[in-house]
Amino acid sequence: MNETQKLREALHHIVALVVDDEAAVRDATCRLMQRFFDRVDCAADATEALEKFSITQYDLLLCDLRMPGMDGLTLMQTLLERGYDPFRVIFSGTVDPVDTQNVAHLCFPKPVDFAMITQLLRALEAHLASKEG
Repeated sequence: MNETQKLREALHHIVALVVDDEAAVRDATCRLMQRFFDRVDCAADATEALEKFSITQYDLLLCDLRMPGMDGLTLMQTLLERGYDPFRVIFSGTVDPVDTQNVAHLCFPKPVDFAMITQLLRALEAHLASKEG
Protein backbone atom coordinates (compact mmCIF):
# COMPACT_ATOMS: atom_id res chain seq x y z
CA MET A 1 0.00 0.00 0.00
CA ASN A 2 1.49 3.39 -1.00
CA GLU A 3 1.47 6.55 1.13
CA THR A 4 -1.57 8.09 -0.55
CA GLN A 5 -3.58 4.89 -0.02
CA LYS A 6 -2.58 4.77 3.66
CA LEU A 7 -3.56 8.42 4.14
CA ARG A 8 -6.86 7.87 2.32
CA GLU A 9 -7.61 4.95 4.62
CA ALA A 10 -6.83 7.03 7.71
CA LEU A 11 -8.78 10.10 6.53
CA HIS A 12 -11.72 8.66 4.59
CA HIS A 13 -14.14 9.78 7.35
CA ILE A 14 -13.45 13.47 6.63
CA VAL A 15 -16.49 15.46 5.51
CA ALA A 16 -15.49 17.88 2.74
CA LEU A 17 -17.07 20.83 0.97
CA VAL A 18 -15.90 22.09 -2.45
CA VAL A 19 -16.88 25.65 -3.41
CA ASP A 20 -16.40 26.98 -6.94
CA ASP A 21 -18.59 29.12 -9.19
CA GLU A 22 -17.41 27.27 -12.31
CA ALA A 23 -19.61 24.16 -12.56
CA ALA A 24 -17.10 22.09 -14.57
CA VAL A 25 -14.26 22.79 -12.13
CA ARG A 26 -16.51 22.22 -9.12
CA ASP A 27 -17.79 18.91 -10.47
CA ALA A 28 -14.32 17.66 -11.43
CA THR A 29 -12.89 18.63 -8.03
CA CYS A 30 -15.79 16.95 -6.22
CA ARG A 31 -15.29 13.75 -8.21
CA LEU A 32 -11.58 13.77 -7.41
CA MET A 33 -12.21 14.36 -3.69
CA GLN A 34 -14.79 11.54 -3.62
CA ARG A 35 -11.95 9.14 -4.37
CA PHE A 36 -10.46 10.00 -0.97
CA PHE A 37 -13.32 11.01 1.33
CA ASP A 38 -16.62 9.25 2.02
CA ARG A 39 -18.66 12.47 1.93
CA VAL A 40 -18.01 15.41 -0.38
CA ASP A 41 -20.59 18.14 -0.89
CA CYS A 42 -20.47 20.99 -3.40
CA ALA A 43 -21.53 24.64 -3.37
CA ALA A 44 -21.66 27.11 -6.26
CA ASP A 45 -20.80 30.18 -4.19
CA ALA A 46 -20.03 31.49 -0.71
CA THR A 47 -23.69 32.04 0.18
CA GLU A 48 -24.51 28.40 -0.53
CA ALA A 49 -21.39 27.31 1.38
CA LEU A 50 -22.45 29.32 4.46
CA GLU A 51 -25.90 27.70 4.30
CA LYS A 52 -24.34 24.24 4.11
CA PHE A 53 -22.05 24.98 7.08
CA SER A 54 -25.11 25.91 9.15
CA ILE A 55 -26.40 22.35 8.59
CA THR A 56 -23.24 20.20 8.39
CA GLN A 57 -19.95 20.29 10.29
CA TYR A 58 -17.31 20.10 7.57
CA ASP A 59 -13.76 19.02 8.36
CA LEU A 60 -12.31 20.23 5.05
CA LEU A 61 -13.10 23.21 2.83
CA LEU A 62 -11.68 23.47 -0.69
CA CYS A 63 -12.59 26.84 -2.12
CA ASP A 64 -11.98 28.88 -5.24
CA LEU A 65 -10.26 32.18 -4.58
CA ARG A 66 -12.16 34.39 -7.01
CA MET A 67 -15.94 34.07 -7.09
CA PRO A 68 -18.72 36.57 -7.72
CA GLY A 69 -19.89 38.19 -4.51
CA MET A 70 -17.86 36.91 -1.58
CA ASP A 71 -14.41 35.60 -2.51
CA GLY A 72 -12.80 32.49 -1.02
CA LEU A 73 -10.65 34.23 1.59
CA THR A 74 -13.61 36.29 2.81
CA LEU A 75 -15.69 33.10 3.04
CA MET A 76 -12.98 31.46 5.14
CA GLN A 77 -12.68 34.50 7.41
CA THR A 78 -16.47 34.60 7.83
CA LEU A 79 -16.52 30.92 8.78
CA LEU A 80 -13.79 31.47 11.37
CA GLU A 81 -15.70 34.43 12.82
CA ARG A 82 -18.79 32.22 13.10
CA GLY A 83 -16.84 29.55 15.01
CA TYR A 84 -16.25 27.06 12.18
CA ASP A 85 -12.70 25.78 11.85
CA PRO A 86 -12.34 23.34 8.94
CA PHE A 87 -9.01 22.65 7.29
CA ARG A 88 -9.03 25.39 4.65
CA VAL A 89 -7.62 25.07 1.13
CA ILE A 90 -7.74 27.79 -1.52
CA PHE A 91 -7.42 26.89 -5.16
CA SER A 92 -6.84 29.60 -7.70
CA GLY A 93 -6.40 30.03 -11.42
CA THR A 94 -4.05 32.97 -10.89
CA VAL A 95 -0.39 32.48 -11.67
CA ASP A 96 0.88 34.68 -8.83
CA PRO A 97 1.23 33.21 -5.36
CA VAL A 98 -1.88 33.95 -3.34
CA ASP A 99 -1.65 35.92 -0.11
CA THR A 100 -3.80 33.70 2.09
CA GLN A 101 -3.74 36.33 4.86
CA ASN A 102 -3.17 33.50 7.36
CA VAL A 103 -6.71 32.30 6.67
CA ALA A 104 -6.06 29.26 4.48
CA HIS A 105 -3.89 26.31 5.46
CA LEU A 106 -2.91 25.51 1.85
CA CYS A 107 -3.13 27.08 -1.58
CA PHE A 108 -3.11 25.09 -4.84
CA PRO A 109 -3.26 26.17 -8.48
CA LYS A 110 -6.33 25.27 -10.49
CA PRO A 111 -7.26 22.73 -11.52
CA VAL A 112 -6.69 20.57 -8.48
CA ASP A 113 -5.17 17.32 -9.68
CA PHE A 114 -4.23 13.94 -8.32
CA ALA A 115 -0.58 14.98 -7.82
CA MET A 116 -1.67 17.55 -5.19
CA ILE A 117 -3.67 15.05 -3.19
CA THR A 118 -0.82 13.46 -1.24
CA GLN A 119 0.35 16.91 -0.15
CA LEU A 120 -3.19 17.78 0.90
CA LEU A 121 -3.65 14.50 2.79
CA ARG A 122 -0.30 14.88 4.59
CA ALA A 123 -1.12 18.42 5.67
CA LEU A 124 -4.63 17.42 6.76
CA GLU A 125 -3.31 14.50 8.79
CA ALA A 126 -0.72 16.74 10.51
CA HIS A 127 -3.37 19.36 11.22
CA LEU A 128 -5.73 16.84 12.79
CA ALA A 129 -2.88 15.33 14.86
CA SER A 130 -1.97 18.80 16.20
CA LYS A 131 -5.59 19.42 17.23
CA GLU A 132 -5.72 16.09 19.09
CA GLY A 133 -2.37 16.54 20.84
